[in-house]
Amino acid sequence: MKQVTFEGTVDTYASKPVDPPIKYSGTADQYENVSEAKSSEDWLGESEILKTINTKKLTAAKAGKYQEVTKTLKAAYENSWEYKRKNMVDSAIAMGLDRASAEAFADSTPEAAKQKSAA
Repeated sequence: MKQVTFEGTVDTYASKPVDPPIKYSGTADQYENVSEAKSSEDWLGESEILKTINTKKLTAAKAGKYQEVTKTLKAAYENSWEYKRKNMVDSAIAMGLDRASAEAFADSTPEAAKQKSAA
């Protein structure tokens, strides 16, 4: 068995920025080969393997059906001002603007004015 390290940063939580960002790191055990894993207490029994396979197939089927039945909803959303505004704000933030400035920029566009007058 070997140890691998991981690290990450929490810079948003519940769609809100975390300031300062929280850095974290840790370690995890990893088996180096199948025989090492099979001889461990972590190896799944046949009933657990069957349950895992069936859960995976059910999850995939549900996800596929969800994509199928929400296809028109997705298309409508992707054509909406709300979606375009979100992308504009996200792009402005990626370019270095703070959220308030990015939102003010998006709301100052001709399309935003048109949306406000239509509401």
